[in-house]
Amino acid sequence: MSTQLIKVDFNIELAKKISAGEISGKITTRDGQDVEIIKFNKKGDYPIVALVGKDETIRCYSTNGDWDMKYNHGAGNNYAPLDLVLQIPQRERFKQGDIIKVDKIIFILEEYKSSTSASCYVIFQSGTVYYSETLYSVHLWDKARLATDEEKISLFEAMAFQGSQCEEDEE
Repeated sequence: MSTQLIKVDFNIELAKKISAGEISGKITTRDGQDVEIIKFNKKGDYPIVALVGKDETIRCYSTNGDWDMKYNHGAGNNYAPLDLVLQIPQRERFKQGDIIKVDKIIFILEEYKSSTSASCYVIFQSGTVYYSETLYSVHLWDKARLATDEEKISLFEAMAFQGSQCEEDEE
């Protein structure tokens, strides 16, 4: 069974791990050309040196994965076709303790289980907080993203409210 890769913004630390074979994934341009990084520390504003595409054109990139802007896309265009992106297994996208939002569910990730499940410290759904649960969804990771600050606050407020309700019940 092959692992589905997802496209994420370039991150130099993950790119180094992919290049070293420490994690699975690949480095490409936004338009899908394969990239082999041959150096991460060239002097200057564009320290990443890479072989790009089938013809292995040598290109230099910033630490953010942007191709030299004077030749690329100019100011204001954040998504140039030759900028670098990473393609990584979904499980590499999030780590233990991340607060994640999927549809109307917010949860604190304990462990990636499979393409359709995760074990969670806390799940907040429809005003109810559940602890130490497993979350299942057919397209769980396809729709997952890191929660915004506002979403995190709503989770923490619900946890605090439920905690205060428990204390009242004990009295």
